[in-house]
Amino acid sequence: MRITGWIGVWLVLGALLPAGVWAAPEEDYKEGLHAQKGNDLQAAMVMFRRGAEAGHVLSMVALAVILDRAEENEEAGKWYRKAADAGEPSGILGLGVMQVTGELGKGREPEGLAWIEKAVAMKHPPAMLLLGKMLLESKSWLPADPGRALSLLQGAAEAGDVAAIKELVLIYRNGIEGVAKDLALAQSWEAKLPRSDKKGKTGAGKKEKGSQP
Repeated sequence: MRITGWIGVWLVLGALLPAGVWAAPEEDYKEGLHAQKGNDLQAAMVMFRRGAEAGHVLSMVALAVILDRAEENEEAGKWYRKAADAGEPSGILGLGVMQVTGELGKGREPEGLAWIEKAVAMKHPPAMLLLGKMLLESKSWLPADPGRALSLLQGAAEAGDVAAIKELVLIYRNGIEGVAKDLALAQSWEAKLPRSDKKGKTGAGKKEKGSQP
């Protein structure tokens, strides 16, 4: 068959196949994000899964997050692990959180903590925020360490993590065990918040709903 004939075949096949079949994994990921933004989780999962199966690491994480929220723990853990093995810090953190919270079986807190520490070592702000908050209270597998907690929260805040900045405002405004009130520091951190997050004084004195322990 002549070259022009092959081109014709490919064009016809392309017209018959669903949109996105020819897209690269990065395009699948972007389409998934668009569907997710429009609250079409079913379409988002299709696109994320396609990208994940093609080896796109951020698609693996995005798919794992949806599965995690749907309590499909085993599959969520599988995709977090694949992303973690690829060195993606958000996958490393996701896997660690699932282990610490018991979603992948009981008694895996130390293993989960090791994964979270690995993400922290990569300077991943969400991991620094989470471990910082975890270190504010003692647990059987993790003693409290207010000094390190503040260091981690400050590191995340300096990287621009708004949730970490808010946490520091609350800590310095109210004081906690091992950390005295410091209104000047509270105001200093509050000044670093984006304007939209300064409404209502960042909810000072209140714990935000849905905040992680």
